[in-house]
Amino acid sequence: MNLNNCDNCVIARKHFGIFHVNSLLIAVLLSTIIFLSASCTLIPNRQQTAPTSDIGLTTPDMSRVNEAPLVLSQTQPIDDREAAKFCIKLDTPLEVYDALRPGGSVDLDTLEHVEIERVIDGDTLAVSRNGQSVRLRLIGVDAPESYSHHDESARTHVGESVSRIVKQWLDGRAIYLQFDTTETDKYDRLLAYAWLDAHTMINEVLVREGLAEERRYEPTTRYNDYFKMLEEKARQEGRGVWSQSSER
Repeated sequence: MNLNNCDNCVIARKHFGIFHVNSLLIAVLLSTIIFLSASCTLIPNRQQTAPTSDIGLTTPDMSRVNEAPLVLSQTQPIDDREAAKFCIKLDTPLEVYDALRPGGSVDLDTLEHVEIERVIDGDTLAVSRNGQSVRLRLIGVDAPESYSHHDESARTHVGESVSRIVKQWLDGRAIYLQFDTTETDKYDRLLAYAWLDAHTMINEVLVREGLAEERRYEPTTRYNDYFKMLEEKARQEGRGVWSQSSER
């Protein structure tokens, strides 16, 4: 009888030991799961915390900012080779435009997509819209008259230089049109701010690079104060139409 009781005690202790070990394993496993869960909440999700704006696309290259500005001559236009060499620089901005521009970057899904057929002059383009060729006037800016102007007396060498640069820069490219209070003018030209992407507006680049002046055309004046600020910077740096040899 005592032996059986002893055997029962040994068996009970074995079962208890197994139960105890299993309990420890379960406890360790639960602790590990809890720790890993807590760690996951502490480690940020890279996709969720990544910047939602690629404003870096409009960050200036300091070598570009510090280079000598474009100088345009009143006595002769630049040739196509010089225009092609300079226009490449226009894709490297002089400003963080998204930070300066009212409203910041634009949602391209809200704009109209068209193709540039040809550049007529520094502020006028021919675009393909709904299968038709339409003239587009870039609003808020005014470039000097090129050799394409119908009035020979209005033509300028500076304007022809600007036209050649813009032609090399934009011919054949796709753009997005942002309209203001009215879509066309009395000449049935489209009036728009033209965007190359969500961060680069052609109008603003032309003014900042000294290839056009700010010009207010009521009632389409959404960005004129902004353009005026960019024009002042171009003036101070003597860029393009504001260079010493091209002052009018």
